[in-house]
Amino acid sequence: MIRLPPHNPEQEYYHFLYLHLKGAQDNANEAQSVGFHPSATGRKPHPFMPFFRAFELASLQYIEVMVESVYLQVISNPLFAKMCRFEEKLPSYRSFARFDQIMTKYALWEKARQLMVEYNII
Repeated sequence: MIRLPPHNPEQEYYHFLYLHLKGAQDNANEAQSVGFHPSATGRKPHPFMPFFRAFELASLQYIEVMVESVYLQVISNPLFAKMCRFEEKLPSYRSFARFDQIMTKYALWEKARQLMVEYNII
């Protein structure tokens, strides 16, 4: 008999948010990358969810939700970084700034807030 995991609205929210944001990113990449073939060289990208968790956790801990504040919290507090699930090397300040820039440019912060309300996470 197959056991299904219990209904978890938070997990469902993150899965839906991931699919929604991935779709927005795929659409943006299609528009920008006609004839573009990325090379296999360069640094490996950091995963999306640890960055997103860092900004969410910062607001829950009454830390100012700005790139500088979130970055300093991740760098100076190993427990915070672990809760965000950053692995091995911590991202640079520039990575946090780029993440925030992308989320702002495509209005993804607002979409994430709407989904949080819809899934009753806050």
